[in-house]
Amino acid sequence: MEERIMLRNIFLLLVLLGAGQAMAAVQDVSVPGAATTLFDHAGEAFGSHFTDTWQINVDKAAVANSGVVSFTFSDIFGVGNFSLAVWDVVKSSYVAITPVVNSLDAAWQFVLPDAGRYDLLISGVVTGTQLGGSYIAGIVTAPIPEPEVYALIGVGLLTLLVSKRRRSQRIPTLQAA
Repeated sequence: MEERIMLRNIFLLLVLLGAGQAMAAVQDVSVPGAATTLFDHAGEAFGSHFTDTWQINVDKAAVANSGVVSFTFSDIFGVGNFSLAVWDVVKSSYVAITPVVNSLDAAWQFVLPDAGRYDLLISGVVTGTQLGGSYIAGIVTAPIPEPEVYALIGVGLLTLLVSKRRRSQRIPTLQAA
């Protein structure tokens, strides 16, 4: 019975370690709103410091339609002291990052200057005491509203105001009961 439990635990550990390695492939970030790209990592020991490099390809549609890229970590899985750096592989330079004040998660925002390949360098310390630590991070490209959107909102508000004014200027008529 104990051997069976031991084999099950070893199998689960190998699955967790394999999951962290399997997710290290290049991630594609496409048009905003299509999907959120998730990154995860599992299998480190308590107290250990880790540094992961995730490679992402950002296509032209995502850059043309996005203004801000937000990157959020949740530290509920026993990992803390997150830090993030974004390396532009083509230009061999770092991308400027802005930390976002958030009491629940660690979050950053950055603007992607061009389409191409970027390396996300993630580091932290495992604080979980039972099963080690893991993290899940999401990268989301958010669109910048175009001038046409504001024009449509303005036209809609003007139409609403004109309609309301016309109704208030109508002469009330008495209807036979």
